[in-house]
Amino acid sequence: SSSMSSNPFAAATHVADLRLSKMARSTSHDGEKPPLVHGDDIPLPIHVDNTHHGDADDDDDADDNTIDALDAVRIHVISKEHTNSTGGSGFNPHAYLQKIQEHSVPPEVGGHALEYANQVFGDDETIKRPPSCPRAALVHVFIHTPSCLALVTTTPTEAFKDAPPREHPVNLLQKHAFAEPAKLFTSIDEFNAAIAEAEANSLPLLPNAEPIAVAPMQLEDNTTTQMAVSRLNLADEACLRLRAQLDAITVLSVDAGSAVLEECEETSQEERAGNLGGEGWEMYAAHTTQAPVKLLGFMAVYRFYAFPVDRCRLRLSQLVTLPSFRRKGVGALMMRALYRSASDPKQRGGLSVVDVSLEDPTEETRRLRDSEDVRRLLSDDYFVKAADACWEKASQGGSLKLPADVSRRMGESFQIAKMQRRRAWEVLLSCRRNGDVSPELLKLITRRVLVEGGCAEKLSEKLQRKRMFDSGGASNNDDEVSAFVMWRASRSMIEAYKDPSKILLQALSGAKTAAGGHGMGGSRGMANFLPSIPEPAVSEANLKEQKEKEVVDPEKVEELVGEAVQDVRRAVAAATRR
Repeated sequence: SSSMSSNPFAAATHVADLRLSKMARSTSHDGEKPPLVHGDDIPLPIHVDNTHHGDADDDDDADDNTIDALDAVRIHVISKEHTNSTGGSGFNPHAYLQKIQEHSVPPEVGGHALEYANQVFGDDETIKRPPSCPRAALVHVFIHTPSCLALVTTTPTEAFKDAPPREHPVNLLQKHAFAEPAKLFTSIDEFNAAIAEAEANSLPLLPNAEPIAVAPMQLEDNTTTQMAVSRLNLADEACLRLRAQLDAITVLSVDAGSAVLEECEETSQEERAGNLGGEGWEMYAAHTTQAPVKLLGFMAVYRFYAFPVDRCRLRLSQLVTLPSFRRKGVGALMMRALYRSASDPKQRGGLSVVDVSLEDPTEETRRLRDSEDVRRLLSDDYFVKAADACWEKASQGGSLKLPADVSRRMGESFQIAKMQRRRAWEVLLSCRRNGDVSPELLKLITRRVLVEGGCAEKLSEKLQRKRMFDSGGASNNDDEVSAFVMWRASRSMIEAYKDPSKILLQALSGAKTAAGGHGMGGSRGMANFLPSIPEPAVSEANLKEQKEKEVVDPEKVEELVGEAVQDVRRAVAAATRR
């Protein structure tokens, strides 16, 4: 209709409704609803059989001088029982690989293919193959838990002996993943000596601190053990050595994963120990509780200030589960531990946490957060009753939109970030209807997808309006520090003050006082010292021009909404089965 063509939201919603409502109400051939997908689905580990990742038809066209790194590089997570069961003294990789070929080692611990290899082997994710190297050659990286020390071997042993040094896969791993101070051993004897020393020590956990979260975990032989999440002690030098190994694992496990060791080292000893609660890194380890202790996964969390000075925010920057321990609830337990830690001010020198956000999350991490958020909301009668009340209103023609008071309570009670609250609300609503995604809920999801689609542009615009001016240096407790003022300007102020540094710097001392000493200034403090300039009137022509820029692709919206619906279903399944 003409009204839809002039309203991009209505047009997109209409198209999405026509096809996605069928998906929301779809039934299988026997009349039952399709099964819900697990919320923490992770690709199953791949056994050592050389299964090509590309299409079968591509084999004839494959470059005969290269090997697919995703096929060739295998990750093996080993622990004390493996070092004692391969014969002789210490770990014998050749005997271990022989057991894999004989299927005496379970497939889930027998080798895991890389999911990403571009950071080590380039964008084409291939390894240069010298003429003497067989196409079936493999590169094995053995990671010892809990130390995360690594050994690399190849099969055949001298497969890449003729490779130029800059193209040798072992050198590329050492350069791009296991750079100093991380350790990637090529000598079996040196590796065994290092892990023997590591096994004599325990994980460098924060002293006198209880585990934050504990849960059972099923092992490969169907026995059960306990796993826990504890905070690592960054004041311990052993923790920094472990951190270097974890950075290497991050590069091999996470798309565009980056190292944080240098930033951890720059943090003071007191801040590393978590005694000050200022800006800095926090590290958490998921581990077994029974000897010998195994490291199962880890998290890197950055803590930064929030206004006023007695509060902070947490940003989850890394969450990695070691390959052998995926699909066992380790990631979910780490997410639960992070929120539990965020709710305890004692963890950060008395600072209360405003919210927990994710830095560039993967789909799996986002789903873990969705399910954990909703699991907590379901545990509180306030939110359950609020969801039921919204459904009651919707049955009478009302809206399912998240009420402002409920949104505020989500942040205050559970530290759920503002942009995450809508997702959590949608999953909670679906939970209260046994996982169903009704047309009313579908419309709510579509609206969120459209809003989020414009967020990047809106955030970019806000960042463009932020201004920072450096005063060079200022005296603070006899230490020279860089003093700055950061403020957000209106368009008219930016236009009026091409170089407003003089006005801002004159107001620096007043801004520091107004901001309560937070940083060296603050936008709220500056508001009292900057001249007030009215915004120019917005003309009808400007409004019309802006409307014309709001173009929405219905097919893209349909695709994004479809993914969002699946995310809701996965989160419902994960939240209700725990």
